Amino acid sequence: MDKQLPEDALIGGHEGEPLYIARALLHRSLVLGKYVPSENIAYFSWGGQILREKNFEVLCGYDCMWVPTQEDEIPTRAIEAGYADSDGEPLYIGRVRHRGHLIPGRLQPSQKACYVLYKFQQVTARNYEILTLTQGLLSVNTFLLPNEDTSLSIRNVRDPRCNMWGPLDGDDNEYDIIIDSL
Repeated sequence: MDKQLPEDALIGGHEGEPLYIARALLHRSLVLGKYVPSENIAYFSWGGQILREKNFEVLCGYDCMWVPTQEDEIPTRAIEAGYADSDGEPLYIGRVRHRGHLIPGRLQPSQKACYVLYKFQQVTARNYEILTLTQGLLSVNTFLLPNEDTSLSIRNVRDPRCNMWGPLDGDDNEYDIIIDSL
């Protein structure tokens, strides 16, 4: 089944085609990665693995802008979009310029790095851009993940007037391990 992008999906970068910002619940962590439309799949790196996920959300249109930053500098209006299960550390939306491409991924402050995937390899960057809100009220939100029956309280800073994350249509919630050890 082909997945349909939400009409207001936000382009997060490019790698021969537009890339979108994706997130999925993996290994009890809400992880950020990239959605590749031509493959109808999202890719994530987490826990030493590269994962191909079929059940995920994409970031939808928003009043936001990319801010250049480095290491553990987190702007005050940075969008907290995920978390690490081990300690609840917030994860932010980052992107990296790599070999002529602009690739979205996750910013993990404790690691002082932004992680993206390029050709099935994890790239670790110390200089990157972080997605921030330009205006609007910030709040903590609870929402349902696609194809789940239970509500999860997710520390997700966002403007309450907008639906920031939209599921792609589809009903498969399994992921494939592409690389088992990074």
